[in-house]
Amino acid sequence: MIDWSFDLLEPTQKALMCRLCVFMGGWTLEAAEAVCAGGDVEASEVLDQLTALVDKSLVIAEDHGGSTRYRLLESVRQYSRERLASNPEGGLYRRRHRDYFLRLAEDANIKLLGPEQAACLTALDIEHDNLRQAISHCLEEPAENQPGLRLGAALSRFWLTRGHLTEGRERLGALLSIEPAKEWTRPRADALVGAGLLARAHGDYEIARKECEESLQIYKEFGDRAGIAHCLMRLANIAQDQSDYDIAIPLLEESLAIYRDIGDRQGVANGLNNLGLIAQDQSDYYRACRLYEESLAIYEELGNSRFIANCLTNLGNVANSRGDYDTARSLYESSRTRYRELGDKWGISASTNNLGIVAHRLGDYDCAGLLYRESLAIKRQFGDRLGISLGLINLGSVALRQCDHVSARSFLRESLHIGRELVDRSGIAECLEEFATLNARENEAVKAVHLWGASERLREEIGSPMAPSDRESYDREVAAVLESVGKPRFAEEWARGRVMDWRHAVDYALGQAGL
Repeated sequence: MIDWSFDLLEPTQKALMCRLCVFMGGWTLEAAEAVCAGGDVEASEVLDQLTALVDKSLVIAEDHGGSTRYRLLESVRQYSRERLASNPEGGLYRRRHRDYFLRLAEDANIKLLGPEQAACLTALDIEHDNLRQAISHCLEEPAENQPGLRLGAALSRFWLTRGHLTEGRERLGALLSIEPAKEWTRPRADALVGAGLLARAHGDYEIARKECEESLQIYKEFGDRAGIAHCLMRLANIAQDQSDYDIAIPLLEESLAIYRDIGDRQGVANGLNNLGLIAQDQSDYYRACRLYEESLAIYEELGNSRFIANCLTNLGNVANSRGDYDTARSLYESSRTRYRELGDKWGISASTNNLGIVAHRLGDYDCAGLLYRESLAIKRQFGDRLGISLGLINLGSVALRQCDHVSARSFLRESLHIGRELVDRSGIAECLEEFATLNARENEAVKAVHLWGASERLREEIGSPMAPSDRESYDREVAAVLESVGKPRFAEEWARGRVMDWRHAVDYALGQAGL
């Protein structure tokens, strides 16, 4: 029947229908004009011919948020693919498709750091199948590996934000492993940085370090000082995650020196901000404030509102750590106001969560719960699965303090399910600790000890020690169980818990496996 319908089409309609098969998951008129025009199909004709195909029920037009989006039925798409495959020019339209979505991804990657973040994420969500298709084309045509590496690098921040960590790592890994792609090029260096970003988010610090180190060597080979500075900062971030400050600080200082030398003020401000984070981790709040304020002055000079808001948040974190909750709240409110002015929902969510932490520490659990829920709702809207998992831990912690064990268990269970799927080992360690506290309060002291032991092992494996601000509460909970169980038994059960790997520990916490 499709063959019969196809034979009734005008030559221009036949050509367009065959070319449309390169899209996956639909397309816009703009995309069709950019990809499918050429030869016997003029760009000015695409709309009319597309409308004709819709009238003949070979193309489906759907309203999508006030604009029209088109798609082919899968049977029609497969038919068109067979037709295009027999056309010597078939590869041309697949390359045009790839190039169009490469431009879209690279443009969005830049805008993801600004006020258009929400719109860009939505656009990438809508076109994710087309982006996957473009990557698949690059994998099928090894000679075209460089555009593939560029595409993977451009999508790394999107994959991180949306929680597509496993998919992103698999696709980048496939692109990087093609033999021609192993040649040292700038696209390979950029893709390695993206792969390192995703590996770091998974807690795979050794892999993240190796990927960033190779990227660093490539940038050095090309004399790309901006790339070198960026890689050094990424390596410093990995060391910082593992509290290895003797490594992190020199790397940041070297990165900062390069940024100063090449006159990259944004890079300088970022370096100062990162040094401030380390000073804060080391409880050197005076130095942290000085570094944040110096960074803030540069961001204000550059007029970078998003980074100004981030710096205000960091200053709020210092005040929070000092117990100056009024100042912390004021800074978080200022930060949230700026994020709202920018329409930066990611920043709004983070600031709202921080306000929840202040309320949490002040013992205002009702207020903390409301703020955490507001933040979580935004993260769900974004599809930020990693952020959702961490937000659920916060809600579980509040529910525990309110003795609402049913809600606490529900929040923590959902967090563990997401964390297991994303392989977020750092978040899993934190969630296991909250689960242990829940077990202890439900008179399952031995199970609590097992989970604390498993969490300790996991933190050691990934090099991610507990934050000092959480240590006091944690030590208090552990001490109470130690007293109830007795020292010899406690040590024995702790050792049994440490035998579990993280997957077993998750199943054990969820009641899906025994010890």
